[in-house]
Amino acid sequence: MVCDQPFLSTQIIKKIIDVYHLNDKEIVACKYANTFGVPALFSSKFFPEMLNLKTAKGAKQIIKNYSHMAAAVDFPKGEIDIDTFADYERLTNL
Repeated sequence: MVCDQPFLSTQIIKKIIDVYHLNDKEIVACKYANTFGVPALFSSKFFPEMLNLKTAKGAKQIIKNYSHMAAAVDFPKGEIDIDTFADYERLTNL
């Protein structure tokens, strides 16, 4: 999970957890902008690989590599994040 997605809600987090427990997939990731992304929930079998990540893309690379093991939770506004003051200004002008 990251901290720059202003539209992330407890409902999205609850949905991720519910899908994880009700599904046989070992990854549950959010889907937005035609891709999988964070927040995401991973089976502990991925922890060693996550600890060895050497890229700024973070766990997204693991989601991509194991997409056949992933379930999706729709989060259309997940693509909106705030990395810069300009992003913030754009968001406040919506």
